[in-house]
This record gives sequence, structure tokens and C-alpha cells, in this order.
Amino acid sequence: SFFGALIGAAIIFFLFSRRRKIDFLPFADFVVTGAPIALFFGRLGNFLNLEIPGRVTDVPWGMYFPDPSTGLWELRHPSQLYEALAEGIALFLVLSFVRRRNPSPGIVTAVFLAGYAIVRFFIEFFREPDPGTMMMFGWMTVGQTLSIALLFAVIVAVNAVAHRRRT
Repeated sequence: SFFGALIGAAIIFFLFSRRRKIDFLPFADFVVTGAPIALFFGRLGNFLNLEIPGRVTDVPWGMYFPDPSTGLWELRHPSQLYEALAEGIALFLVLSFVRRRNPSPGIVTAVFLAGYAIVRFFIEFFREPDPGTMMMFGWMTVGQTLSIALLFAVIVAVNAVAHRRRT
């Protein structure tokens, strides 16, 4: 759902900035600075609602969550908390650091999108895949596939903008 919301938000922000005659990239940089805070609270909400549970584990910090298909309680990774810390707090700190360096327009947005993609790819190893979803290559979740696609799109976009500025 994050990736769909991201596409929808990008379209709305683009149309809004165009209608108001606001430069899109600085506007996007401003907006994404607060996104990790929203992700942090969203993942805490997922945790409290017992949504998107982690995979079954035996680690000492595992927590009991109901199995999505059977309803039986099992010891699982608290993947929602991993995401809250990584997508929320860590990514917020990284963006704060990048913003203080007064980067070119779009860089903060690129760092957010690339950072989210990288974090999400790795945390997916601890999340229980959605029931009934197909695994790519037998091990990669849909979230990981979309994260790779997002990272690739960011790299292509940053290179295109950099090339356009050089010419």
C-alpha cells in the first residue's frame, strides 16, 4: 500500500505545485522531510493493531502475534518496530543531516526514496509475506521487488537531472 500511496501523492503534489506555480523539487524536498515521522507513527499503529506481523522466530526479543491465516499466536519478529525505527527515526535523522547541507533541489527527495527502498528491502526479510502472494525467484517478496524498482527509478531520475544540468 505504501508504493501505491507514494505514486498517488507524487501525482497530487506535482499537480498542486504546477497549479500554484511552485517549483516541484524544492516543494517535494519540503514535504518528504516530514514523511519519516508519518511512517514512524504509521508503523506504531501497525504494531498496536497487530498488522503486518513479522516472520516466526526464536530470537529473545520476539513477540507473540496471531498467525494471519490460522489466528494462532506465535513468537514473531516485531517487524513493525524495526520499520518504525529504520523508516521513521533513522531516515528522519539522515534527511535532517542532508537538509542541513543545503543540497540541490530534489536531493532530499531522492535520499528519502532511496533510503526507504533500501530499508524496506532488508526489513522484508523479517516481515511475514502477505498470504497468497507470489514470491519472486522463490525468496523475494513483492515489497522487495517494488523496493528494487523504486531504487532503480531514483537512480535513473537523479542521473537524468544531473545530465540535464550538465548540458
